[in-house]
Amino acid sequence: MARSKKYKIGELAQLSGVPVKTVRYYSDLGVLPPSEVSETGHRWYTDLDHARLEAIRSLREVGVGLETIAQVMQHEDSIAEALRLQLRTLELEMNQLQRRKVILQGALKRNDHLGYLRGARTLAALNARERQDFLNQQLEQMLQGVPADPAWIQNVWKGPLLQLPEHFSDQQFESWLELAELMLDENFIARFQKVGQEFWGSFTNAASRERYMQVSQQADGLIRETLQQGVVPDSAAGQQVIQQVLVLQAGTEAPEVLQQLAQGQLQQIERHTDARALRFWELVEELHGRPAKGPSRSQQVMALHEWRVQALLTFLDGVARKSLTVGQGDV
Repeated sequence: MARSKKYKIGELAQLSGVPVKTVRYYSDLGVLPPSEVSETGHRWYTDLDHARLEAIRSLREVGVGLETIAQVMQHEDSIAEALRLQLRTLELEMNQLQRRKVILQGALKRNDHLGYLRGARTLAALNARERQDFLNQQLEQMLQGVPADPAWIQNVWKGPLLQLPEHFSDQQFESWLELAELMLDENFIARFQKVGQEFWGSFTNAASRERYMQVSQQADGLIRETLQQGVVPDSAAGQQVIQQVLVLQAGTEAPEVLQQLAQGQLQQIERHTDARALRFWELVEELHGRPAKGPSRSQQVMALHEWRVQALLTFLDGVARKSLTVGQGDV
């Protein structure tokens, strides 16, 4: 049976490509004890020690600490556990690097690079509870002076906003930073308040506001059902639906009242339309996770909105052409 070859510390170092002082350091720590020490104090290592040194180098290259290596080298099973632990650590580090990348990319898109960096780093460090508190605080500011329906605030705004996941994916983290930045935008806040005050302030009392909410739900239901059936807004069937909606909202079939209502709605839509509002809800959806199949909630709302606008425009165009025809006949 062949005898195992023995190596002095210098020979082992040369064989492994490791500095002598490193091998000595590992030996002194007990990570790589020599197989034999001569009476004169010389350390001797075997082929098994050489293999152990290669294992130590591999573990060090992936970031495992020497104290951990000293423990795991005694038990083969614990090496696998150490590698799994280090893999999880690397995944966390990669996640942090990805998030730092997102922050830096965001800073480059802004004029105030350093200001954005300071704010983004603060927002990125918030935990789930702190994020919720931040959103609640900003929403309260956005709704300041807006006499909105409490149930609407709770169901449409606070519910979705304050029920975010505890842990974010990379995409959700990016969406979180953009959403938070938008909610800190003084211009966006002022715009939101102005629109809200005009809309909710138009109701004379709680009863009129409640009636509006109920009618709006019915009207949206009619349009949503029409959309699902594939009815286009400028078709005869589509025009029948929009007139039904207008009658429902106006409480009368008087043509002049329906015309004024349609004109008023289009003017209000034009005043209130802001691309940032749509982006706001897209970001909220991204934080909750978009549906795997079918349109998202914001896409459904946008489709309903576009159908309504086109139907109203067609309705008014028809009224104008009818008035023109009547006028020509009178002549």
